Amino acid sequence: MNITATIQNLGDANETVEVNASAGSRLVGNTSVNLTASNTPNGSRSVWFNWDTSGDRAGSYPITIEAAPLPGETNLSDNIFHAGSVVLVEPGAMTVEVTANPPASDVQKTIVFLCQPSGGVAPYRYLWNFSDGRFDDKAVSNKAYSSPGVKTVKCTVTDNTTARASSSITVVIAPIPMVIATVDRTSASPSTALTFRALSSGGTGTITYSWAFGDGDTGVANPIVHAYKNPGQYTVHLAVTDSVEGSDSTNLIVSIAPLTVTAFPSSTSVGVTDSVLFTAFASGGSGDPYTFQWEFGDGQSGTGPRVSHAYGVPRTYSPSLKVTDGSGTTATVLLSSIEVIGSATNVSGGPPYFEAGLGVVTVVAVAVGTTYAVRRGASRPGTQGTNGIDSCLCLRLPGRRP
Repeated sequence: MNITATIQNLGDANETVEVNASAGSRLVGNTSVNLTASNTPNGSRSVWFNWDTSGDRAGSYPITIEAAPLPGETNLSDNIFHAGSVVLVEPGAMTVEVTANPPASDVQKTIVFLCQPSGGVAPYRYLWNFSDGRFDDKAVSNKAYSSPGVKTVKCTVTDNTTARASSSITVVIAPIPMVIATVDRTSASPSTALTFRALSSGGTGTITYSWAFGDGDTGVANPIVHAYKNPGQYTVHLAVTDSVEGSDSTNLIVSIAPLTVTAFPSSTSVGVTDSVLFTAFASGGSGDPYTFQWEFGDGQSGTGPRVSHAYGVPRTYSPSLKVTDGSGTTATVLLSSIEVIGSATNVSGGPPYFEAGLGVVTVVAVAVGTTYAVRRGASRPGTQGTNGIDSCLCLRLPGRRP
């Protein structure tokens, strides 16, 4: 402990004064002070005494500063100054408590460290070691780490008697949160339930999620289900925040379009055993893969975007098609009716013809796009009988020449 006093020469001559400092009956120290006359700059001087209290018992010590009388000095009333009392206490075992608020955080986020000593003799001196090469000498210190990991922080306190105590605390530093948004399908039909998920890493404490689906609707769950009412392309925004205000965000695009199907037969009027080629195109919905299920109207069915089917019984049939997209959304199309007539089509390479014998006309073959010839008599196609061609009835249809 330091005791400071100011000694002043009130006379008009230079003097050397002996000054003593006492704490109760204990002499703290003495010194000689050279003073010039009172009207000069060095007419007063300050003196310091260091009191080592380590050997003194607890108690109250009155502090006295006394200047020894000078030769011939008669007024001694101002030679003694009483500076009050100092109370010494038995120093208890000093302890230190270190706290961190918050005890876990993200990189670049500030943590407030507090070092609290108890016991010992004030004032205290502080020394922080943050385990990353940085130090501080304040009771309260703010610190932000630049790298993730487990950090050990130590505070050492030295009291006025040079007694020391220290304490440590461990803090966990996490990377800033990062997030990826996913959806079970990026294309779908209106009213199809889509499942959105957030995949996050890093961050501290509880992660909160905030979805904005681009159609005015929002949500905070993870995962979360949402269905769009209207067709269009929507930007979905996702933001995440942890317990220390670390944050990240991302976007994804979803396209909403109705499942559209176009289907048609190659012909709506065919002969028995003739094949009809059915063709279909699908778009929208969740996109490929599409499945095609045909019902031909005669109890038979088929699959695929292009199928052939032959009807065996003359009548009118009503075929239909059901298309399913990858999300399970379906669309059903009713096709034009198919009329099956009772005559079969000749698909041979030779020219079809009508042949008449004994005055009776017999239909031998009928084909679309073929010229049909009717001859009377015993003559055959491509030859001339002895009777010649009595008459010829020709019917030209598209696709062949006679």
